[in-house]
Amino acid sequence: MENTPKYLDRISLNAIHDSIINIANNNPKINNTKIAVIGGSKGGELVLNLASHYNDIDAVIAIVPSHANFPSTTVNASTSSWSLKDKELPFIPMPWKAVPSVLKREMSNAYKIMLENKVAEDKASIAVEKINGNLLLISATQDELWPSTLMSNKIINRLKVNNFNNYYEHIPIEGGHTEPLKHFDKVFQFLEEHFKTN
Repeated sequence: MENTPKYLDRISLNAIHDSIINIANNNPKINNTKIAVIGGSKGGELVLNLASHYNDIDAVIAIVPSHANFPSTTVNASTSSWSLKDKELPFIPMPWKAVPSVLKREMSNAYKIMLENKVAEDKASIAVEKINGNLLLISATQDELWPSTLMSNKIINRLKVNNFNNYYEHIPIEGGHTEPLKHFDKVFQFLEEHFKTN
């Protein structure tokens, strides 16, 4: 879109949060004490990051998300997708051995190779236990882009280990990366039961 960056490269979380709060505070149709964020794929990575850093987000819906930060979508993929207060968030780098999979557009395999770096994965994992609201994850069991069901399960495990007090749910959907978009009834049900009434 016009006036937006060409790539997901060190996108400022604080700038996005400031925009959300500014809109919420200046639009009388919005209840600025009840904010939910929704994102899919890299947008799922984004909303999990936002909610883990800002406690005024009351609900999160992440569709086919990642559990950790991955590189920018630049040609070199050598920077983080996200930044906070002008500092890059840690990310899992792309090793050379993943490049052939990328060139062949076998992205799911490329991400599996990247996830072999357990030290980087640990550093880049999103602190979802800091989210101050209810959480819905929807993944795709045959995700051809990245292993969203595996990564959503890692999010659930992290919440359990850290005794997350809010409601959370993971719904795996049979099919590929875009299949969950056909199941927005589950999003609406979550919002009715775990956002509007809370």
